[in-house]
Amino acid sequence: MSLSLDLRLDDRKPDRVLVSVRLSPEGEVHPVDGVALQLCSEDGECLGPRLLLPIHGSLAGPVVTRAELRSADPIPRNGRVVAVAWWGREQVEVTCPSDRGTSLEVHMRGQSQVALPARVTLRLLDEAERAALVRRLPWIDEPLAKAHPRIEPVDPEPDADELCAEIGLDGEDAAWLKDLLESDDDL
Repeated sequence: MSLSLDLRLDDRKPDRVLVSVRLSPEGEVHPVDGVALQLCSEDGECLGPRLLLPIHGSLAGPVVTRAELRSADPIPRNGRVVAVAWWGREQVEVTCPSDRGTSLEVHMRGQSQVALPARVTLRLLDEAERAALVRRLPWIDEPLAKAHPRIEPVDPEPDADELCAEIGLDGEDAAWLKDLLESDDDL
């Protein structure tokens, strides 16, 4: 008998986070005595009160709930949310970052930079690996807006003689068009 516990950050404000908690039995029925959530700093210091979720009894299928955890002060960087589910003498614990920029989409799109240790080497995905990843995460193939679009030079407007030659005008019609194009009067 085993229990799956998943935790996801849905929203973050300076002093609070909104998280989704998902419990799922990995079998037919699983007992649950309780579920607790806590907002912590990087060092494990509690930033606010522990929240006990109203989940107790025999779990026959998945359960998803959302909860808001508040801190008395602004949440420091690299904080985390800790969730614990317990039954009898057993428990399962999971954590998720309390920083918004740590989601996979934000990281993969380069909207937030994560410092990597010096020993880490990155390798490019081959076409098959990328295609498999796109099937699971379709937003990878969405186009990104360029931060600094390149401005193309604009061709100067042709003068009256070039325009008349291009259109094939001559004589009186060409003189009329030249006068019209070169006049400074606003219509």
